[in-house]
Amino acid sequence: MSVRPMTQVTSISSRSGGGAISIVTWDDTVWADLPDREEAGSPNVIGAVALGVAIETLLELGFDEMLAHEVKLGRRLVEGLSEISGVTVLGGVEPGKSGTRLALASFVVEGLHHGLVAAALSHEWGIAVRHGCFCANPYVFHLLHMSKADVATVEGEVTAGRRKALPGAVRASLAPYNTEAETDRFLEAVRQVARGRIKATYVQAADGTYAPSGGWPRIPTALHAVVKH
Repeated sequence: MSVRPMTQVTSISSRSGGGAISIVTWDDTVWADLPDREEAGSPNVIGAVALGVAIETLLELGFDEMLAHEVKLGRRLVEGLSEISGVTVLGGVEPGKSGTRLALASFVVEGLHHGLVAAALSHEWGIAVRHGCFCANPYVFHLLHMSKADVATVEGEVTAGRRKALPGAVRASLAPYNTEAETDRFLEAVRQVARGRIKATYVQAADGTYAPSGGWPRIPTALHAVVKH
Protein backbone atom coordinates (compact mmCIF):
# COMPACT_ATOMS: atom_id res chain seq x y z
CA MET A 1 0.00 0.00 0.00
CA SER A 2 1.40 3.40 -0.98
CA VAL A 3 0.81 6.67 0.84
CA ARG A 4 0.44 9.91 -1.11
CA PRO A 5 2.60 12.83 0.01
CA MET A 6 0.71 15.36 2.12
CA THR A 7 1.50 18.12 -0.37
CA GLN A 8 -0.27 16.20 -3.11
CA VAL A 9 -3.38 15.59 -0.97
CA THR A 10 -3.50 19.26 -0.04
CA SER A 11 -3.30 20.24 -3.68
CA ILE A 12 -6.20 17.97 -4.58
CA SER A 13 -8.42 19.15 -1.73
CA SER A 14 -7.86 22.78 -2.63
CA ARG A 15 -9.34 22.15 -6.07
CA SER A 16 -12.39 20.14 -4.98
CA GLY A 17 -13.85 22.28 -2.20
CA GLY A 18 -16.07 25.34 -2.21
CA GLY A 19 -15.10 28.79 -3.41
CA ALA A 20 -18.02 30.08 -5.47
CA ILE A 21 -18.05 33.33 -3.51
CA SER A 22 -15.41 35.73 -2.30
CA ILE A 23 -17.42 37.04 0.64
CA VAL A 24 -21.01 37.16 1.91
CA THR A 25 -22.29 39.95 4.15
CA TRP A 26 -25.72 40.76 5.56
CA ASP A 27 -26.46 42.95 2.56
CA ASP A 28 -24.43 41.62 -0.34
CA THR A 29 -22.69 38.67 -1.99
CA VAL A 30 -19.43 39.04 -3.89
CA TRP A 31 -19.05 36.18 -6.35
CA ALA A 32 -15.65 34.77 -7.22
CA ASP A 33 -14.14 35.21 -10.64
CA LEU A 34 -14.79 32.65 -13.36
CA PRO A 35 -14.57 29.69 -13.44
CA ASP A 36 -14.73 29.35 -9.65
CA ARG A 37 -18.18 30.89 -9.34
CA GLU A 38 -19.61 28.12 -11.56
CA GLU A 39 -18.09 25.23 -9.62
CA ALA A 40 -20.37 22.84 -7.75
CA GLY A 41 -18.75 23.43 -4.39
CA SER A 42 -17.92 20.80 -1.80
CA PRO A 43 -18.31 17.21 -3.00
CA ASN A 44 -21.47 15.37 -1.92
CA VAL A 45 -19.59 12.91 0.27
CA ILE A 46 -22.69 11.74 2.15
CA GLY A 47 -24.52 11.22 -1.14
CA ALA A 48 -21.63 9.15 -2.51
CA VAL A 49 -21.62 6.92 0.57
CA ALA A 50 -25.40 6.53 0.41
CA LEU A 51 -25.19 5.62 -3.26
CA GLY A 52 -22.66 2.91 -2.45
CA VAL A 53 -24.88 1.43 0.26
CA ALA A 54 -27.88 1.55 -2.08
CA ILE A 55 -25.99 -0.33 -4.79
CA GLU A 56 -24.87 -2.97 -2.29
CA THR A 57 -28.47 -3.37 -1.11
CA LEU A 58 -29.76 -3.80 -4.67
CA LEU A 59 -27.10 -6.40 -5.42
CA GLU A 60 -27.99 -8.26 -2.25
CA LEU A 61 -31.70 -8.33 -3.11
CA GLY A 62 -31.02 -9.45 -6.69
CA PHE A 63 -32.21 -7.65 -9.81
CA ASP A 64 -34.09 -10.66 -11.20
CA GLU A 65 -35.96 -11.09 -7.92
CA MET A 66 -36.83 -7.40 -7.73
CA LEU A 67 -38.04 -7.39 -11.34
CA ALA A 68 -40.26 -10.41 -10.76
CA HIS A 69 -41.71 -8.75 -7.64
CA GLU A 70 -42.42 -5.50 -9.49
CA VAL A 71 -44.04 -7.28 -12.42
CA LYS A 72 -46.32 -9.14 -10.02
CA LEU A 73 -47.29 -5.96 -8.17
CA GLY A 74 -47.78 -4.05 -11.41
CA ARG A 75 -50.16 -6.67 -12.74
CA ARG A 76 -52.10 -6.57 -9.46
CA LEU A 77 -52.25 -2.77 -9.64
CA VAL A 78 -53.48 -2.50 -13.23
CA GLU A 79 -55.99 -5.34 -12.96
CA GLY A 80 -57.32 -3.94 -9.69
CA LEU A 81 -57.80 -0.43 -11.06
CA SER A 82 -59.53 -1.75 -14.18
CA GLU A 83 -62.15 -3.46 -12.00
CA ILE A 84 -63.16 -0.26 -10.15
CA SER A 85 -66.30 1.36 -11.51
CA GLY A 86 -65.69 4.89 -12.74
CA VAL A 87 -61.91 4.45 -13.04
CA THR A 88 -60.19 4.45 -16.42
CA VAL A 89 -56.58 3.30 -16.76
CA LEU A 90 -54.81 5.35 -19.41
CA GLY A 91 -52.86 3.46 -22.04
CA GLY A 92 -54.84 0.25 -21.68
CA VAL A 93 -54.68 -2.61 -19.21
CA GLU A 94 -53.21 -5.30 -21.41
CA PRO A 95 -50.17 -6.84 -19.67
CA GLY A 96 -46.91 -6.54 -21.55
CA LYS A 97 -44.32 -9.22 -21.89
CA SER A 98 -42.65 -10.20 -18.65
CA GLY A 99 -40.58 -7.32 -17.42
CA THR A 100 -41.57 -4.86 -20.15
CA ARG A 101 -44.30 -2.98 -18.29
CA LEU A 102 -43.33 -0.88 -15.31
CA ALA A 103 -45.18 -1.26 -12.03
CA LEU A 104 -47.11 1.98 -12.38
CA ALA A 105 -50.44 3.14 -13.73
CA SER A 106 -51.98 6.45 -14.70
CA PHE A 107 -55.73 6.75 -14.31
CA VAL A 108 -58.66 9.13 -14.09
CA VAL A 109 -61.74 8.97 -11.90
CA GLU A 110 -64.97 9.91 -13.60
CA GLY A 111 -66.38 13.19 -12.36
CA LEU A 112 -63.44 14.06 -10.12
CA HIS A 113 -60.53 16.42 -10.75
CA HIS A 114 -57.17 14.65 -10.71
CA GLY A 115 -55.90 17.07 -8.07
CA LEU A 116 -58.82 16.29 -5.78
CA VAL A 117 -58.23 12.54 -6.10
CA ALA A 118 -54.55 12.99 -5.24
CA ALA A 119 -55.33 15.23 -2.27
CA ALA A 120 -57.90 12.79 -0.87
CA LEU A 121 -55.53 9.83 -1.22
CA SER A 122 -52.83 11.78 0.58
CA HIS A 123 -54.86 13.40 3.33
CA GLU A 124 -57.27 10.58 4.16
CA TRP A 125 -55.24 7.51 3.31
CA GLY A 126 -51.61 8.59 3.63
CA ILE A 127 -50.89 7.51 0.06
CA ALA A 128 -48.56 9.59 -2.10
CA VAL A 129 -49.30 9.79 -5.82
CA ARG A 130 -48.49 12.23 -8.56
CA HIS A 131 -51.11 14.06 -10.58
CA GLY A 132 -51.14 16.38 -13.58
CA CYS A 133 -49.62 15.87 -17.02
CA PHE A 134 -46.32 14.39 -15.81
CA CYS A 135 -44.21 16.70 -18.01
CA ALA A 136 -45.79 15.02 -21.05
CA ASN A 137 -48.72 17.29 -21.90
CA PRO A 138 -49.26 16.26 -25.55
CA TYR A 139 -49.19 12.56 -24.68
CA VAL A 140 -51.61 12.98 -21.77
CA PHE A 141 -53.94 15.02 -24.00
CA HIS A 142 -53.80 12.16 -26.50
CA LEU A 143 -54.62 9.57 -23.82
CA LEU A 144 -57.53 11.73 -22.65
CA HIS A 145 -58.84 11.78 -26.25
CA MET A 146 -58.75 15.56 -26.42
CA SER A 147 -59.18 17.20 -29.82
CA LYS A 148 -57.01 20.04 -31.07
CA ALA A 149 -59.90 22.39 -30.35
CA ASP A 150 -60.09 21.12 -26.79
CA VAL A 151 -56.37 21.65 -26.31
CA ALA A 152 -56.55 25.13 -27.82
CA THR A 153 -59.30 26.06 -25.36
CA VAL A 154 -57.30 24.78 -22.40
CA GLU A 155 -54.19 26.57 -23.67
CA GLY A 156 -56.11 29.84 -23.72
CA GLU A 157 -57.30 29.33 -20.17
CA VAL A 158 -53.85 28.42 -18.84
CA THR A 159 -52.16 31.27 -20.72
CA ALA A 160 -54.64 33.64 -19.09
CA GLY A 161 -53.56 32.35 -15.68
CA ARG A 162 -56.54 30.07 -15.10
CA ARG A 163 -54.66 26.82 -14.41
CA LYS A 164 -57.69 25.16 -12.85
CA ALA A 165 -58.73 24.18 -16.36
CA LEU A 166 -55.59 22.12 -16.99
CA PRO A 167 -56.60 18.45 -17.34
CA GLY A 168 -54.51 15.56 -16.15
CA ALA A 169 -54.45 12.17 -14.49
CA VAL A 170 -53.29 10.45 -11.32
CA ARG A 171 -50.24 8.19 -11.34
CA ALA A 172 -49.36 5.51 -8.82
CA SER A 173 -45.85 4.05 -8.87
CA LEU A 174 -44.72 0.89 -7.11
CA ALA A 175 -41.19 -0.16 -6.18
CA PRO A 176 -39.39 -3.23 -4.82
CA TYR A 177 -40.11 -2.17 -1.24
CA ASN A 178 -43.89 -2.15 -1.78
CA THR A 179 -46.02 -5.15 -0.83
CA GLU A 180 -49.19 -6.82 -2.04
CA ALA A 181 -50.97 -5.58 1.09
CA GLU A 182 -50.00 -1.99 0.30
CA THR A 183 -51.19 -2.41 -3.28
CA ASP A 184 -54.55 -3.74 -2.09
CA ARG A 185 -54.88 -0.87 0.38
CA PHE A 186 -54.27 1.60 -2.43
CA LEU A 187 -56.91 -0.07 -4.59
CA GLU A 188 -59.40 0.12 -1.73
CA ALA A 189 -58.62 3.82 -1.27
CA VAL A 190 -59.25 4.53 -4.96
CA ARG A 191 -62.45 2.48 -4.80
CA GLN A 192 -63.75 4.59 -1.92
CA VAL A 193 -62.78 7.85 -3.61
CA ALA A 194 -64.42 6.76 -6.87
CA ARG A 195 -67.62 6.06 -4.95
CA GLY A 196 -67.59 9.63 -3.68
CA ARG A 197 -66.71 8.65 -0.14
CA ILE A 198 -64.43 11.61 0.48
CA LYS A 199 -64.64 12.63 4.11
CA ALA A 200 -62.80 15.95 4.23
CA THR A 201 -63.55 19.24 2.52
CA TYR A 202 -60.99 20.43 -0.03
CA VAL A 203 -60.25 23.80 -1.60
CA GLN A 204 -58.77 24.27 -5.06
CA ALA A 205 -55.97 26.82 -5.34
CA ALA A 206 -55.33 29.09 -8.29
CA ASP A 207 -52.68 26.71 -9.63
CA GLY A 208 -55.22 23.90 -9.81
CA THR A 209 -54.01 21.88 -6.84
CA TYR A 210 -56.24 20.88 -3.96
CA ALA A 211 -55.64 21.05 -0.22
CA PRO A 212 -57.78 20.28 2.83
CA SER A 213 -59.86 23.19 3.99
CA GLY A 214 -57.75 24.95 6.61
CA GLY A 215 -54.49 23.68 5.13
CA TRP A 216 -52.45 20.52 5.38
CA PRO A 217 -52.01 19.28 8.95
CA ARG A 218 -48.57 19.66 10.43
CA ILE A 219 -46.76 16.39 10.96
CA PRO A 220 -44.63 16.56 14.13
CA THR A 221 -41.12 15.21 13.82
CA ALA A 222 -38.12 14.79 16.10
CA LEU A 223 -36.67 17.97 14.59
CA HIS A 224 -39.73 19.97 15.65
CA ALA A 225 -39.24 18.76 19.22
CA VAL A 226 -35.60 19.83 19.23
CA VAL A 227 -36.39 23.27 17.79
CA LYS A 228 -39.29 23.75 20.21
CA HIS A 229 -37.09 23.09 23.25
